[in-house]
Amino acid sequence: MLNTLRIGRELPQDVHDIVKALSKGRFRVLVSHDELETAAGHIDRASNRLTFGLITGSLIVGSSLLVTAGERAQIIGIVGYSIAGLLGLGLLISIIRSRNF
Repeated sequence: MLNTLRIGRELPQDVHDIVKALSKGRFRVLVSHDELETAAGHIDRASNRLTFGLITGSLIVGSSLLVTAGERAQIIGIVGYSIAGLLGLGLLISIIRSRNF
């Protein structure tokens, strides 16, 4: 009963403080979730793999263009293929090691 009276007495001041903070743009809401850290880790790992795959694919496309361009450019294209192959192999090993496929 005393707790209810205390809440009733403090509520108007609490509402006033919230409205004042909102009007000054200083209102913060903190949200905590138990699995949020785990989900953020999965999203981070997925985005890293996606970026790695895009870079590898870009190297393959660029190297293909260089191989068809001319004799001197073919050497650079072959080097690009080699780098793309190593990056792709590294990505594949990373995926297999994490057992998330």
